Amino acid sequence: MVLNGLGGFPTTITVPATTGHDHGTIGSFLTLPGFIPPFIGTSQLQVAP
Repeated sequence: MVLNGLGGFPTTITVPATTGHDHGTIGSFLTLPGFIPPFIGTSQLQVAP
């Protein structure tokens, strides 16, 4: 995936389970550039079967 708002930064989405709902910080599921602290903000991920 590419984050267009960050100048086309390529990122990887990590899915911790095959189904269900998970939540964490902004860096819980995305690989972020070094200038963004991964522990800020909130993030939610839902995977459907």
